Amino acid sequence: MMPSRAALAARFRGMYGFWPGGITGKLVPPPLHDEATMRLIRLIIAFACLAVGAILGALNRDLVSIDFAVARLTTTLGVALIVSLLSGVLLGGLAIAASVVLPLRRRLARLERQPKAAPPAPATPIVDDGGR
Repeated sequence: MMPSRAALAARFRGMYGFWPGGITGKLVPPPLHDEATMRLIRLIIAFACLAVGAILGALNRDLVSIDFAVARLTTTLGVALIVSLLSGVLLGGLAIAASVVLPLRRRLARLERQPKAAPPAPATPIVDDGGR
């Protein structure tokens, strides 16, 4: 007796850590996280960043003066560090969005506007008439 498809898939998953990909037969990795797990991971990362920012601000209490040529700003070193790090992250995100994401979105929109190609005609079956 041959094992069922589900039993074979479960055995394969256990041995190799990959899911059989259905009709295509390609192997795809198993889902790593569900939505609740990802939300928890994001929350932990957010609290870690807040804690690092609070520690950075508390340990760097020295006053610094930043001269912008038209104005002068006096603040603590911790606040200046946090603001500069945050502005660097935001500018880096904007640079990535402008150089990668926007061109890909334009390309996708252009491809979606193009008319779809007709599917190839099905091949005609070869009928063997026995050499007649």
